Amino acid sequence: MDQCGIYCISTGRDALADVLERSDKRIKVALVGTDITITLTRQDGRAPYIGHAGGLEFETFGGQD
Repeated sequence: MDQCGIYCISTGRDALADVLERSDKRIKVALVGTDITITLTRQDGRAPYIGHAGGLEFETFGGQD
């Protein structure tokens, strides 16, 4: 399974996530070691994916950041 780095903008912490689905505009990930899934979206292919979960904001470029 592909993995990517994910960054919590709200807390300033990095985590590793398994990529469940990926397209140019949307990525769905599951944080490693948890049951938490996050769907992140973007408008521009050069911008990071942005999403929210549990009142926190997350971003990823979808690669092994």
